[in-house]
Amino acid sequence: DELKIFPFVKFLQWNSSEGMPSAHREFLIKLGLRVDPPLSSIMTFMERESSKTAEARDHETHGAALRYLTSRLGPSGLYESDFKHYRHFKFLPCIRQDLETGEVVNEMQSPSACYYNPSCLVMGFSVLDPTLDQIQIANRTKCEKDPPTQILLKRLMQLVSISQAKIQYLENKAGNISDERKKLNSTILTLFEQAFLYLSTRASDFDTRSVSAMSKIPFIPCKTRGQLVFYLPSQVFFKKSSSTSENGDTSLAESLFQEIEYNAFLSIAGVKLEPSLTE
Repeated sequence: DELKIFPFVKFLQWNSSEGMPSAHREFLIKLGLRVDPPLSSIMTFMERESSKTAEARDHETHGAALRYLTSRLGPSGLYESDFKHYRHFKFLPCIRQDLETGEVVNEMQSPSACYYNPSCLVMGFSVLDPTLDQIQIANRTKCEKDPPTQILLKRLMQLVSISQAKIQYLENKAGNISDERKKLNSTILTLFEQAFLYLSTRASDFDTRSVSAMSKIPFIPCKTRGQLVFYLPSQVFFKKSSSTSENGDTSLAESLFQEIEYNAFLSIAGVKLEPSLTE
C-alpha cells in the first residue's frame, strides 16, 4: 500500500484471493520484477514535487514519500549506498530567516545545503523544518548539524555588509529619520547579539588562524552618539559585572570605550576584558 503514493509505480495484477504463491513470487523476482522502485525514480519524483509552489504541492504525498525514503536509508538500507549521488537534490522541507527582511520563509533544500541545529537560523541558514523528525531525517540523509566555521565567518561578513547598506540607505533619506534610525539600530543590535550568541557555542570549533583574521575587520556594532558604528575587536572591551561606581557614576572604561557583554567567540576574535594602561 505504501507504494501507491508513487504515480510512476506499476503493479502486477494477480487474479487470486489467496495471493501469489511464494514460489511464483521468487521466480518473477529472478526475472526482474521489482519489489521496491529504483532510487532514481523516487528522487526524480520528490524533486519534481518539491519544485512546485507551496499551494500546488501535495504535502501529504511528499511527506509520505520522505518517510518511505528515510526508512530505507538506515544502516544496510536498500538505498543507502546509492543515495550519495542525490544529496544535491532539493527535497527536504526547511525554514530560513531572510537576511534582508528578517522574515522566516519555507523552502525546499538539499541535504548538502541545510542543517538541523535551529540556532543557526539567526544567521540566515536553511534549517530542517522543526515539525519533522529532524534527527532521524538528518542522520539518514547525511545532513550536517551546523555550518562549517569558514562558512560562518563568511556569513558574518555578509550580515555586516547588509546592515551597513541599510544604515547608509536610511541616512540618505530626506526628512526626520530619528524614529526609523532607532528602530533600525535596535534591529541590527538584536540580530548581531543573537548571531554572536550562536557563534559563542561554536567557539571551540574555530581555528586560531581563521579567527585572527577577524581582528582586522570592523564587525562589532555599537551605538555611538545615537549612530550605529561597526568597530574592530581591538576597539571594544567586555563589560565588567558592574559598570558603575559606588556613587552611581559610570566606570572610566565605559565612558571612554565601547563595551559589550562577554562572549566566547568575541574573546578569541580579539575583544579584551579591559583596556591597557597605554590605551
